[in-house]
Amino acid sequence: MAGVSSKNKRKLSEENRMFQENWEEEYFVVPNKKGSATCLICRESFILKKYIIIRHYTKKHESFDSIYSPGSLMRKEKLNSFKKSLQQQQSFMSVAVSQDAAVTTASYEICYILGKHMKPFTDAEIVKECFIIQTRGIDYLNVITNFLDNNDIYIKKLVCVCTDGCPSMTGCDKGFISLLKKQYNLMNILSFHCIIHQENLAALVSIPEVDLVMKSVIKIVNYIRANELNHRKFKSLLEEMNGDYSDVLLHTLVRWLSREKVLQRFFTLRLEIIAFLQQNNKFEEIDKNNNWWCLLAYMCDITEKLNELNRGLQGENKIIYINIFM
Repeated sequence: MAGVSSKNKRKLSEENRMFQENWEEEYFVVPNKKGSATCLICRESFILKKYIIIRHYTKKHESFDSIYSPGSLMRKEKLNSFKKSLQQQQSFMSVAVSQDAAVTTASYEICYILGKHMKPFTDAEIVKECFIIQTRGIDYLNVITNFLDNNDIYIKKLVCVCTDGCPSMTGCDKGFISLLKKQYNLMNILSFHCIIHQENLAALVSIPEVDLVMKSVIKIVNYIRANELNHRKFKSLLEEMNGDYSDVLLHTLVRWLSREKVLQRFFTLRLEIIAFLQQNNKFEEIDKNNNWWCLLAYMCDITEKLNELNRGLQGENKIIYINIFM
């Protein structure tokens, strides 16, 4: 108040708001981060004043002194048990809060990447880029070293590391390989770009004419599968014409082996697809010249060979020389 002298104002220490250590054992309370007190018995929080603490203890936990006598060993053990339980609860909550904050931050960064590329959430390559950005080199290091420790594998015997070439793996400062060398003094360790990943990257090299055919195939498949009515009509047509398959396949960039299966199925059902498009006045989606179908047949063959190579490179005891030249 304006007319009250500063000499008459009470100090914080005079209001008994300074927590005293003996209150822990006497009233089973501890200070919290908000500047108030928390009861260890019922976890209720209240103002850090002595008379409030005493009132809470005597009203709500009156029988506690008869069970755990003041100054007894049982009382001290119970106090330590309550404090440990509260610490575990608080640590769990802090981890949950930090995870929520990390998820929120990641969602903002992913939205920024999608907006920058002007791509939808369904674009597999952009989603993969988002995952690569969100995963740090230290995350890879922790997971791999924990696996090695849990399986009693001596990390000093590590000779080389094979990666997919992303920055979080190969970064010069905070990449997985750099951190691995520094932490375990493995300066002579060799690192390679995964040959399976290189093979898939090579398979993605685009040729305008081939890309145009692939886009047309995807457009036609989406036209058939996206609309429920069209999808039912097409499946009925396949039954009437005794087609080799009951449906066409959707293409996804996430699965590297998907393109071959989509193209093979499309080419096998080409007569049924042409008939369906003619019925729905959509035949202009396919070029009428034979060149379009020749390119489609070529793509079926080349993707089949690339997928055979991909599968041949995977598994145990694979030797590159034998796979290529034998």
